[in-house]
Amino acid sequence: MRENRFSTHFGGAEAFALYTVDEVTRDVGPRQVVAPPEHGRGVFPMWLRQQGATVVLANGMGPRAADIFDHH
Repeated sequence: MRENRFSTHFGGAEAFALYTVDEVTRDVGPRQVVAPPEHGRGVFPMWLRQQGATVVLANGMGPRAADIFDHH
């Protein structure tokens, strides 16, 4: 997120909105906006995995970040 909107570049995001979704009822929990660690190659995908993210909605993402999500 950048200025409370989707960032145009995944690697340029200033914050991420995280939601918990119940897999059975599909109920979406409250939004939690969190600041990521300092940006570096591959940092955001690994950090989001550590936060428990299994699905990512992004305006755009480079092939390296997408590859990290696919393989970790």
